[in-house]
Amino acid sequence: MPAASHILFMDEPTALAGSSKDGTEVKSAGTAPRVKAMSLEAEKSLSRRSLNMWLGNNTDNPEDVFAQNYVNHQEPNAEGGVKSIDLQGWKDVVHENNRAFSDFQVKILMQIAEGDLVATR
Repeated sequence: MPAASHILFMDEPTALAGSSKDGTEVKSAGTAPRVKAMSLEAEKSLSRRSLNMWLGNNTDNPEDVFAQNYVNHQEPNAEGGVKSIDLQGWKDVVHENNRAFSDFQVKILMQIAEGDLVATR
């Protein structure tokens, strides 16, 4: 059976904010330009941090990774479509996932970065 893949799409390049593990600081406010440009490796690191929040033992603070005005446009709804949720809604979904699946694992097979976009498989 082929490995499942997940591609993280961010609608706004400034939706992620914080500092990467390598110390590169990023600040954003909505659609305003970033204060300091990130390297491709820092962009990929920030993407990994966001995906690793699904791990039950993750201690990363979402406010250090996502901008306060973050909106996720991928949340499934009961009617079979998708809905948008804000940062608090996203944190609630992740928290409930962590409670239900405490041994959940994230396996990143590949990341490709270009400009301010990152695709993860």
